[in-house]
Amino acid sequence: MSSLLTHIFAWPLAGAIVLLFLSKERKDLIRMVALATTAASLLFSVAMFFGFDPEISGYQYEHEVLWVESLGISYYVGVDGINVGLVLMGAIVGFAAVCVSCEIQTRLREYYFLLL
Repeated sequence: MSSLLTHIFAWPLAGAIVLLFLSKERKDLIRMVALATTAASLLFSVAMFFGFDPEISGYQYEHEVLWVESLGISYYVGVDGINVGLVLMGAIVGFAAVCVSCEIQTRLREYYFLLL
């Protein structure tokens, strides 16, 4: 089972991958994919922020997946009291960047791919 923190990172990544397969002429769809994925990330960030318990010390919303056991390589994420606000701020900035970039007309798919 994955944590909210993994979803916050995974949605924009998934959106960027989807953009690779869209035609450059589908500008409205490209914008909608970017907007939807950053909105999902923002919603997960808000849920994580308000679900965070400041009374608990250490990391919360931890998620660990072992990748290469023989080398000790794993995916491990978690947030503490300071970082939970920074994750929310990053999600807000990402969503706002997509919302205010309606003037972009050239190389739209590449722009949103790099933004995500």
